[in-house]
This record gives sequence, structure tokens and C-alpha cells, in this order.
Amino acid sequence: MSAKNKKKLNKSMLIAVIMSAVAGLTALSLIITNLFIPVKYLFSYIVIKQDVPADGEMRVTFLDVGYGDCTFVEFPDGKTLLIDGGDGSYPNMLELFRFLNGRATDKIDYLVCTSVTKERCGGLAEILDYRQVGEVFSPYCLATNLNSSYREFSRALKGSGLKNSICEYGAGVFGEDYFFCFLSPSPHTAAGGEYELINAAPTTENIMNATANIYLEYKNNGFLILGDGTSGSFLKLVDQYRNLGGFEANGKIVKLDNCKIVKIANHGAEKSVCSPLYDLIKPQTAILSVSSDNASLPCLQAIADAQRYCSDNLYRTDRDGTVTVTTDGFDYVFHKEK
Repeated sequence: MSAKNKKKLNKSMLIAVIMSAVAGLTALSLIITNLFIPVKYLFSYIVIKQDVPADGEMRVTFLDVGYGDCTFVEFPDGKTLLIDGGDGSYPNMLELFRFLNGRATDKIDYLVCTSVTKERCGGLAEILDYRQVGEVFSPYCLATNLNSSYREFSRALKGSGLKNSICEYGAGVFGEDYFFCFLSPSPHTAAGGEYELINAAPTTENIMNATANIYLEYKNNGFLILGDGTSGSFLKLVDQYRNLGGFEANGKIVKLDNCKIVKIANHGAEKSVCSPLYDLIKPQTAILSVSSDNASLPCLQAIADAQRYCSDNLYRTDRDGTVTVTTDGFDYVFHKEK
């Protein structure tokens, strides 16, 4: 073999060695990166960092996750609450991780799964896998195989070893100036309660009625974050409130007079309409999480109920994108993504 051919061969071998080394290093770096950052969500880290809430402010964000639900709360003391995670689809999870990265949120202090349905619990398994979480609140539903989303969430929760509390009346977190608590479902030990029904027969109606309804309050401003219950379940909630003169949680009397903002139930579906609920709380502003590609949602009655008290103060994720409310406990301001 001529010296010229040997030189070409050595050069080809060198290039092959270099390319193999680069490929190996790339694969190794991806493996290492995936231990800390999920590679498929790598682009969610290319974000503009958002300002943190000012001292004494609470920020509540209703994310645009299409036909799904996801609410993020930043408390005045720096702790965070994530209520639901959307349907778990890749575009929505990418948006959720991008949002969390923009808010520099590495730890979620309180994670709430309000329902076993895909549009609420679909993204929570990956939140448990890729974020630090302090405490979890989840449904008391023993049939973890109702759907793939709830199965994956249950698997991830069991493997996490985290403290897990039940979403049930009276449970919650109670700070000095703020608190959140569950107004329903009934305690899991209650005979004939929502959890007894869903565990005996996980029908569509029983699943809807076992969705948690959450009250969040900071000083004089209250938020009512409604789940997917049927009209009858919300009417039951109204009757209970009026009969008791208020709800009690952790020794605190919950008065819905402070409720300024309501998140409309079940994407504005007709089966969840309950006009007496709006007559009770008389909200100033309403938030609707709804997909732009669902022609049947919201129904006209759901919008009419909200606008009777809120007038034009109705925000919709399909039109306004992600909506953020910032409050000092007395006044509040809104920011729309679109």
C-alpha cells in the first residue's frame, strides 16, 4: 500500500474515532441531563424568567391547557400550590413545565389532584417524577385502573413516598394570612358520601361528584375553585352552607361572602350548571378554563350565571390564554396572556 493511501486510511480512521467519541459523549450527556432535566422537555428551559410576587402579594394563575384544568398558586410566604395538571398531552406538559421554569419553581409545596379524570390528573405523574413535591392531596378512589392517567398518577404517588392526604371536607392548609381547604367531597368515612359511591360504582356521575371543590382565601379575597360536579351536587353544597351558616375547617368558619373570584365548574358544561350557587357567592369575577376546539362548551346558561354578577369580568383561557390574578388581600389585578 502506498504512503498516500495509508495517509488517507489513517485520516478516515481518525475521523471515525472522533465521530464515535462525539456520539458517545452526546449520548452520555443526554443520559446525565435526563437525570435532572427530562430531555423531551429540554426546550421548556428556554424561558424568560418572570418576576416573583411582591412582598405581601399572592398570585393565582389559571393555565391555558385546552380541555383540562391546571391552577398554580404562589403564596405570600413563598410556598406554592399546584391544583391539577391538565390532560398530560405533550403540548400541554411542555407549556406547564415552561411556565414553572419561567416562575423558577423547582419545588411544589402542595400538589392537589382533584379528580380521577384525565383532564385533571393527566399531567401529575410527570410532575411527581420531575419536580420536588412537599405534600399531596388526592381522591380516595380505590380503583386505580379507572384510566391510564389515574393509574400512572397513583403509581408515581406510591413510589414517591410522599405524605398523601385525602381531598375531603375540612382538609387543607391553614397559614397565618391565607388558607385553602376542601368544601367537598364529604369525608371518606361518611356513609353514602361521594367516595363511598365512587368506590361502589365508578359511574360518570359518581366520578363527577367526587371531584374536589376548593376554597382559597388571602385576607379579604376569596377564590372558589369548582370541580366537575353535577348540578345536584352543587345545590347540595348550597343547602349545606345555608343550613350550617358557613363551612368549618380546622376551627375556622369559612364565609363565602369573601369570595370575589369563581372558577366556573366543569368547563361550563350544562350538566354542572347551578344558578343558586352564584346567588349565594355573588362573585365579582369569573374564570373559565375551556378549549377552543370544543363547540359544545361552554353552555349559554353557565355564561349567563356568571355574567349576572360578573358582567364583563369573565376571563376565558380559550380567548385570553393563561390568566393571572395578583392580590394583596384587598385589591386584585388581572393579567391576560393574549
